Amino acid sequence: MELFKKEWLQLSGLSIEKKLKALKGPLKKWNKEGFEHIDLRIKSYQEEISKLDLKAQTQALQESDWLRRDALQIQLELWLNRKERFWKQVSRCKLLKEGDRNTKYFHVLASARRQRKFITKLLVEGNEVSEAPAIKKIIIAHFKQLYS
Repeated sequence: MELFKKEWLQLSGLSIEKKLKALKGPLKKWNKEGFEHIDLRIKSYQEEISKLDLKAQTQALQESDWLRRDALQIQLELWLNRKERFWKQVSRCKLLKEGDRNTKYFHVLASARRQRKFITKLLVEGNEVSEAPAIKKIIIAHFKQLYS
């Protein structure tokens, strides 16, 4: 965000189209420096964690080693999540670029998304509600209360 703000302020006076084109270069550079080698970073974190695990099998680890292992584990999870988000974005871009073309693949994706997002039951104050009219009333009441 800081990079974006800095670059955007430097481009004052240009049209939005020209600003976006001018931002393309710095954003590409930022992306390359920060995210180009996701798999290598993940592998290095996994290797360091494995080394500490092997060390723990042969001798008692010091507290600094345990703290280091925890920090490495947190970084590993962070980069695994980034990789997952990256591939999710790539798949969506591909779908947008190629369009639906009314293919079986597109229909499978759409059906899966619909099933994943469909509300079949709600847990309200410890009670499970699964009837569609009751779910509808609960949702309407919730949003009426929320926006009143």
